[in-house]
Amino acid sequence: MTLFSRFSGGASAVTFALISSVVLVAPACSDGGVESEGHAVYALSQIAPLVTRDVEQVRKGLPDGAKLLAKHLADDPGADPAELQRRIKSTRANVELLSVSKGTFFSFTTTDGVVLRSEADPDRLVEKNVLAKFPGLAKALSEGAGVVEATGEMDEMRGVRTGPDLTWVAAHSVPGKDGGAPRGLFVTGWSYRAYAFYLEEAARRALAEEAKKQEKTRTPLVYVYLARGGTVYGAPVSPEVNAEAIGKHDVAAKAKDGVYRGQIEITDRKFGLAAQRLPELGEDATLVTLVTVY
Repeated sequence: MTLFSRFSGGASAVTFALISSVVLVAPACSDGGVESEGHAVYALSQIAPLVTRDVEQVRKGLPDGAKLLAKHLADDPGADPAELQRRIKSTRANVELLSVSKGTFFSFTTTDGVVLRSEADPDRLVEKNVLAKFPGLAKALSEGAGVVEATGEMDEMRGVRTGPDLTWVAAHSVPGKDGGAPRGLFVTGWSYRAYAFYLEEAARRALAEEAKKQEKTRTPLVYVYLARGGTVYGAPVSPEVNAEAIGKHDVAAKAKDGVYRGQIEITDRKFGLAAQRLPELGEDATLVTLVTVY
């Protein structure tokens, strides 16, 4: 399972999205900047609440998951990796909020941060040290810390094989027997680019439903990006030229005080753009919808 297949249904969905994008971008369009801007704002309004919902599922579900996992851990969790994987899968399946979570990985680590096993195969995280890349997660081992979150880069968590990617990560301590010292961390999260793909599909559905209500025969073309620290992260099939244009537009600064809306031109085509800060996914993280009518 790839890191973004949990969102997309696998490579066939990505291929379909790529083909659709090529077909839809090809025709020339008239000056539809104002209309595109309106669609971008609408699409943003439909997907921004999904981010809050998805983050809250992790924040509320991870503590229960850690407690449940603790009940079934062997005395030496690393002695039988296959059994540990079954326990992680069972834990996720039996905690309602985690069973529907968009997390692309669920892993158990030692107190030193070394991953002993993850839920899915191939397990690129096994034997890798999460705390080496996200040292702030060590706070989760402190008494009463609850869920601790961080955003950063780790190659084994990326949602695409090449190109820049960030990961939002959440961790909760797995308690010891009888409330003793923590035995490790229960960790989950998702790559920005994998999550952008999921949000882009949701935006497409929202615009398609709106077009149907208005009895329109065509649906606007929409792309979704996540921006942070001057870098813009799109779905694996989204044009990088769009990401570069958004980066130059400084959307994080423009959306600092609320939803930003505007128009930009990319490869001689007018796009509507809407952006909103996403503090849930990291400082200055920004959600961007880019829409064009054709």
